[in-house]
Amino acid sequence: MTRTLPILPLALALKAALKYAHRPAWYGCTTDQELFLTLLAEYETGLGQYDRWVDATAAPTAAEINAWLAERGFDITLDDWTEEDSFGVAASSDVRVNWVEAGERSLVFTDNNSYPAFELDVKDGVAAVYVSADGQPVIEFQTKEGMIARIQMRDDPGSANALAAAGLKQHLAELGEAWLKRGAAYDQVRVPMVLLSEKPDLGWLIGAFMPKPGAPNAKIAQAVGQVKFAMNELGARSKETVAIQVVYESALMTTVFEVSKAFLLTIGFEGVPPVVVAHITEENWVDPGNLDDL
Repeated sequence: MTRTLPILPLALALKAALKYAHRPAWYGCTTDQELFLTLLAEYETGLGQYDRWVDATAAPTAAEINAWLAERGFDITLDDWTEEDSFGVAASSDVRVNWVEAGERSLVFTDNNSYPAFELDVKDGVAAVYVSADGQPVIEFQTKEGMIARIQMRDDPGSANALAAAGLKQHLAELGEAWLKRGAAYDQVRVPMVLLSEKPDLGWLIGAFMPKPGAPNAKIAQAVGQVKFAMNELGARSKETVAIQVVYESALMTTVFEVSKAFLLTIGFEGVPPVVVAHITEENWVDPGNLDDL
């Protein structure tokens, strides 16, 4: 299954929230959030180079945020909120790159099917095949905009943190010498074309907070995102967005930790093996009625 992470607009949305709320930094309430915020600090290095392709906003109502998203061609929305001490932020990116030289349309074959693809010539300043630190091939394309695109065949990294870390590692790694110089010469590279529109789950960000001495915490109550991406023989385009609701906690507000994903349940006496062990998904989230009737 394809997995995406709108890392650039996410970084910008979190930064916009800090500015709107006059807070110094974000903190995680879970280990995953803390790890992600640490990774995000690395992603923020050099973000200014993308300024021409990004936009961000902040507003007190969901309606204003949703209208901003719709104007940019996205169909995700934030739910309306009733909390007066609440605001929303959103950020988007629209990045279009063109290969230095246009490729040729082709097909790529798997064991069971064929798919539309494109080919680029392997030569200086256009495309190359390198060796990564783990000895695996990495394709690199040059673009007219001065960016590079890297592709490496690999399994799904897993979590959002793992995907962010894998992206950092692949894109920032010092690659080994080109295979072309190792005697394993390639004349061309062939890559599948891509068209996708995905709404990645950003619910794991809920609860991350911005503290301020003498003031209530400001925490994430909603987080949604959308990624649109296309790639062909001419280049690639990525349109991404993230929208977040931030709410100020008050002394009267009830704080709830909600189990909203599949969970592992154990029941038993403390210190001895459990009598119940079950991993439970949404298909069994059902009101059982009277337990005596089981």
